[in-house]
Amino acid sequence: VVVVLGGVRMAVTFAARGLVPCGPPVPVAVNLSPSQLRRRELVQLVSTTLAGTGLPAECLVLELSEQATIDHRDVLASLDELRARGVSLALDDFGTGEASLTTLRSVELDVLKLDKSFVDRCESVETERKILGAIATLAQGLGLIVVAEGVERRQQLEIVSSFDIELVQGYIAFRPLVVEELSAALERQRSAPVLARTPVSTASADTLIDRP
Repeated sequence: VVVVLGGVRMAVTFAARGLVPCGPPVPVAVNLSPSQLRRRELVQLVSTTLAGTGLPAECLVLELSEQATIDHRDVLASLDELRARGVSLALDDFGTGEASLTTLRSVELDVLKLDKSFVDRCESVETERKILGAIATLAQGLGLIVVAEGVERRQQLEIVSSFDIELVQGYIAFRPLVVEELSAALERQRSAPVLARTPVSTASADTLIDRP
């Protein structure tokens, strides 16, 4: 409860403090544990929090693990309801759980976040590159936004971009920022239109490659 409420309030606070000079409030991603997702009042909690803060539902992304959706029909029903109300759903750390492909079939998703383990060795191991590309192609074919996690080096970024993965998360994009540093960071990334609908922890791969 505190995690969801805190994340939504943070997004509203960013907007109120003028951290985004133009456009909608900053989209915020909230990572939920399996136990939090199984709470019966989750849908009502999220809806009440959005209504109370004024944050548009499309600015909230709920991140879930593969494990959280296995054999839990009540969780799947809650996720369907939240998505119907405009909240986006992201599958976090894809490829590390017990039922990766089953999850893609059973849950209506908006974002697929490729686990860092697929990026770590993509520079030196051809098999890793092939797996990374194959998963990206599958996700894109399903109409999902793909985020590569753990991108830290330029060569990794170039490999990820070669697979048409548009968004990356990692130190090459941003290191952890305090609120006072956030406004300047967002200003630098405003030229990337995709950021209007993705969490601030991600960045456009093309924009990063164009950096000197």
